[in-house]
Amino acid sequence: MAVDLSIETALLLERWQGIVNSMAQVAEVPCVLINRLDKNEICQAVGSVSVPTFYCGEPVPLALNTYCSQVISSNQPLLVENAIGTRYENNNPTFAAGFSYYYGLPLLWPSGKTFGTLCMLDFSSPDRASQHCSLLTLFKQAIEYDLQMLQQQQDLLKREQQADKKFIQLFLCTRQK
Repeated sequence: MAVDLSIETALLLERWQGIVNSMAQVAEVPCVLINRLDKNEICQAVGSVSVPTFYCGEPVPLALNTYCSQVISSNQPLLVENAIGTRYENNNPTFAAGFSYYYGLPLLWPSGKTFGTLCMLDFSSPDRASQHCSLLTLFKQAIEYDLQMLQQQQDLLKREQQADKKFIQLFLCTRQK
């Protein structure tokens, strides 16, 4: 029986929404996001955002000077405790929305290819947010495990489809004889 990846993806997004909601509540920050890379744009997969003026769900060009674009280009975690007076002030819609604190981690597919980012944002550099960086790392590991499972299910589905095609071809060939 083939796996319905649309259902699996919906369940993942629901679980990820729970993760970001919990992280925002525990760390007492106004914004936790899981973003995905889509060609040359960063798109929000799920988010817990308590700031009505902050963009939600709008793709952001990777070329902009966003915190997440730095994480994606470097493939390294990024901690910005105070972006005021740094290069992150310019051409950064996240900073323009008032977020000067950022902690973000790259999210990777099992192949090592970039999926996106997991990040936590705040208006200042509160100790409470920095205290939860290790928790964000644990959530990163859980999300990457989910990506691994999704990849395995996609691979299995492809193998099943190929086997079905071979069976149909074999059946048609034997039937024509």
